[in-house]
This record gives sequence, C-alpha cells and structure tokens, in this order.
Amino acid sequence: MQTRCLAGRITVVQEQRFRLTSDDGRSFLFILDRKSPVQLPAVRCLKESDIPVRVEYSGEPNTGSGIAHTVQPIDELPEDRSWRHSIKKL
Repeated sequence: MQTRCLAGRITVVQEQRFRLTSDDGRSFLFILDRKSPVQLPAVRCLKESDIPVRVEYSGEPNTGSGIAHTVQPIDELPEDRSWRHSIKKL
C-alpha cells in the first residue's frame, strides 16, 4: 500500500468522512481509517480549532478509496518538513 501526504485545514466532518481544504483552495474528501490512531472526536476538534493538519492517506481522495490513516496537527511534526514540497506536485 502506497501512502501519500496532504496538508490543509479540515472544513467538514460527517460520520467517518472529512474534507481537507489545502491552502490553494483544493478540497479533498477522505474516509477515516477504522484502524487510525486518531478517532473522529479528535478530527472534530481539529476542525473546530482551524489549525493546519497533515493527512497521510492511501487511495484516491474524493472517491471511496481515499482512506486517511493519520491526521496530525502540523505543529506536532518533526523539524524535517520535506514532505511539503511533494504537495505542490499533486
């Protein structure tokens, strides 16, 4: 399973799904993995706090196969943030 990353802000949370909006205005729909260490109440809190997050996912966003495995506030990431450069290529 190949995983990829996106960054943005969570704008909608409904059932096991949430929408991530990137800084450039693109919107991505994900289903939260049942095995994710982050549970839905935490995703709702991230939405309400309106802080930037990083989503690690597999599949294709905006389809039933876009599965979010982790959701982290960007402030909690290690100093190496080289993953941000790959976002611009999507």
